[in-house]
Amino acid sequence: MAARTGAGGGVETVEIAVKGPDGEILPNAIPSVSIVKDGGYCADEYGEDPALEPDLAFLVKHKLSLGRLAGFITEGQVPYGSMTSQARQKHMARAVLCGLPVVRVGRGAPEGFADATSLFIAGSNLTATKARLLLMHV
Repeated sequence: MAARTGAGGGVETVEIAVKGPDGEILPNAIPSVSIVKDGGYCADEYGEDPALEPDLAFLVKHKLSLGRLAGFITEGQVPYGSMTSQARQKHMARAVLCGLPVVRVGRGAPEGFADATSLFIAGSNLTATKARLLLMHV
């Protein structure tokens, strides 16, 4: 099952075929997983309004429009994986609530463990690339 944008802008679930009639894995069965990295330690604009971060709003909307398995990796502060901007974290929380899993990891080669929350998956001490590969194969 995957989430996609439904009629009227809501979110609906869709069935995803994983294998073809001959047992081969179908290309659309491989999840579309993006890594979200923030280079700064604060938002680009003053305030915590998600409307100030249109790039993530577009990316979440785009993933939902695909009608296939999708998710995100957020590369945040070391070692806990928390994002530096609350406005951007609100977009990732929205993604989770729409059915797109989000894994939190620290920057670089973290030696600590990213904290799990009620919404986000903890990537432990994985790099963003390794977490992406794992989410694509789950």
